[in-house]
Amino acid sequence: MQEKGGAGCAIVALIGVCAGSAVLVYWLATQAVWVLLAAPALLVVLLALADILRDDAYLAADKPGGLTAWHAATLTRLRSWIGKPAIHVVPQLGVSTEERLLVKRAVKLAEEVRVALRQRTVPETQRALLVEQAEAVPANIAAALWRLARLRRIKRAADPKTDQGRETVQQIDGLESQLLSGIRRSLDLLAAMPASMMQIELSRDARQLEQLSSDLNETNSKLRDLSSAYQELSSGSTV
Repeated sequence: MQEKGGAGCAIVALIGVCAGSAVLVYWLATQAVWVLLAAPALLVVLLALADILRDDAYLAADKPGGLTAWHAATLTRLRSWIGKPAIHVVPQLGVSTEERLLVKRAVKLAEEVRVALRQRTVPETQRALLVEQAEAVPANIAAALWRLARLRRIKRAADPKTDQGRETVQQIDGLESQLLSGIRRSLDLLAAMPASMMQIELSRDARQLEQLSSDLNETNSKLRDLSSAYQELSSGSTV
């Protein structure tokens, strides 16, 4: 009798396992579509989040506009909601990796300036102006890199055997040197700003703060002026 009872329990257990397995298989079959859709959707979300939180501060492209510019603008809007800096478009060709990284450095320095301003007793109007000027530096450097890439392209196409070609090369060499000097000057000024603001706060001299703002504005204007010089040089070029 005990053997029959044990066999009966085993049969009941087997029936239970089969029923449970059938229910599990049915659930997986009915939910398979949702599982298949959810997995790629989750992957897309994770990739988008990684893109938004990227630390590069720039996207490299063959031209300043187009899809890459739209991508950068979209990322910038999303990043602004979480207090992250803007993404800038820089040339893929015509500039070195070290030169592209100058944009990343400028973004980092501008953020350090913004943090330093929050810690200083600077009037709100001047603080807002200094933050705006500091955040303009990475954008101006990115624009300067596009000018460098185009100038170098024109330079490569110039014929050094002709008077016009030699004159073009000479003009470009001068503009290239000025652009690189302007970029370095902007970065040096940004790097020195936190310490300068601390000294200004200790001296309580508002004129020094105004001079700091004036210096930063001048470096930004210098890079923009060099853009006009590039346009004048390349206006007659078909390169």
